[in-house]
Amino acid sequence: MLRLRDLMSEEAYQAIRYNHVRLHRQYVMPNGKRHDYDFYMICFGPMPLAQRGALAEAALAAFGADGAYARKQKSEIRSQKSGESHRNDAPHPSDA
Repeated sequence: MLRLRDLMSEEAYQAIRYNHVRLHRQYVMPNGKRHDYDFYMICFGPMPLAQRGALAEAALAAFGADGAYARKQKSEIRSQKSGESHRNDAPHPSDA
């Protein structure tokens, strides 16, 4: 379940909690914290929507702390999600 409190700091939430219009619109506004739900990354980000859906919460691992997309890590992320313990060095066809 997606909660607004998970998308922003407690201070930011307290500042808008009585503004019902702002609360309603928050799901399509920028997040204050990293979260697997990010409207702008879903709509305009470099990762295809089908891949985001397949990876679910693990999709965050494809992005660095600075927000850079680590395209070369796709196969590693796929391995982590499938529970494989070894690193898959073979390139995935979509990595080309």
